[in-house]
Amino acid sequence: MFKTIKRINTISSLKTACFFSILFILSCTVNPGSRASSDISIEDSSPVDDLFSNDTELAPLHSFVRDDGVVVTRIGDRGRDRHAKDNGNQDHYDHYLAHYWQYRTARIQLEDHVRNGTSLIKATYITESELGAREFRLWYWGNTTTGQFHFNPQKEEEKVSQLESGIVYVGKGTWDDNFEKISDQGIQHMYTLDIVNQWQNGGAIQKNLTVGTNMEFEISQFLVNPPAGSRLNYYGTSFVYVIGSPGVVPFEWSRGTNKSGGSNDGTPIPVKARLGGGTTLGYNYTNEPAGRFMQMATNLAHSNAQPFVEGRRVHHTNFLDGSHDERVDNPIWVEHRNKVDNNYINVSCAGCHVRNGRAASEGRDSIPCGTDGASLPALPSLSFPPFPFRNRISPTDSTGQFPA
Repeated sequence: MFKTIKRINTISSLKTACFFSILFILSCTVNPGSRASSDISIEDSSPVDDLFSNDTELAPLHSFVRDDGVVVTRIGDRGRDRHAKDNGNQDHYDHYLAHYWQYRTARIQLEDHVRNGTSLIKATYITESELGAREFRLWYWGNTTTGQFHFNPQKEEEKVSQLESGIVYVGKGTWDDNFEKISDQGIQHMYTLDIVNQWQNGGAIQKNLTVGTNMEFEISQFLVNPPAGSRLNYYGTSFVYVIGSPGVVPFEWSRGTNKSGGSNDGTPIPVKARLGGGTTLGYNYTNEPAGRFMQMATNLAHSNAQPFVEGRRVHHTNFLDGSHDERVDNPIWVEHRNKVDNNYINVSCAGCHVRNGRAASEGRDSIPCGTDGASLPALPSLSFPPFPFRNRISPTDSTGQFPA
């Protein structure tokens, strides 16, 4: 009866303003004494159309090879508390800090010229708030600390050695998802860095870039004066990019090893071990298993970073009192208070979908959640209470600011 869905959009193809889709899985268990499940049948002769057709407009690719041979990779990121390989009692990498959806994401682009014979990867990143220190850590080392990289370039205008490349501040405004500036007005800030060599031994050895080399990097967000939230300094996600290949990869790493030249960048997890395909997360070295299913996908498109955190806020909002369920210093979402009806199942999405997983079952012989206790002689006719997600939630107000 059902036709095969011919085309499936990946993470990069999601265009919804709210990245989290709310999937209701309705499993109704038959109570003792009610009609047996074998007596229930469904007849539906209505036509079923393809979800996606050959004419469906897809989102642009975010990792590809340009016509001029340059390999382009675009990814999204968020501010983090600590580094990916910190593992002390107070080191937290996966959790979400207060105000994480406001001015604390980044869009990143790598333009790799190495396959064309030039030792150059041009990195460009756009933040939602201005940076003070411009930290772009490259080539993981881990010799003295778990957050140590061989190369942490300085600001271009302040660099000591003119032989090193520095981070250039391009300016303020608004950029589209092709990293083209569309307005001098806006809250965004762009930065660029030319990566021209592979550093080893803290820069004592500098080699030309070569195809197939693993390059681990982390972009920190040390904010100057964000309009919301008091915390200023954030680290970023550790990514591994294989030079010459589009996209970033989930990685693994061996603590305590010291390869030649101190080149201790993570190595790609074998493809056959990536149970989530391109979305697979790298190994967690901060000992935070509870947060694994709450993370951005490894291959999250740059354009989905901000929608992801805004949608995540919806998922963790209490629609009775407007509070966020993770931190008391998150602001109350006044607009979404008192939006549950008399027969609501829970006050938030996360109330059932704990740690963003599937909702727990009620038990084999229990009454399905939300029913009045009557037996179910047939599949029920379901009607949902007023739900806040029917209304479009604008990520910014008329001034371009994120709502509190």
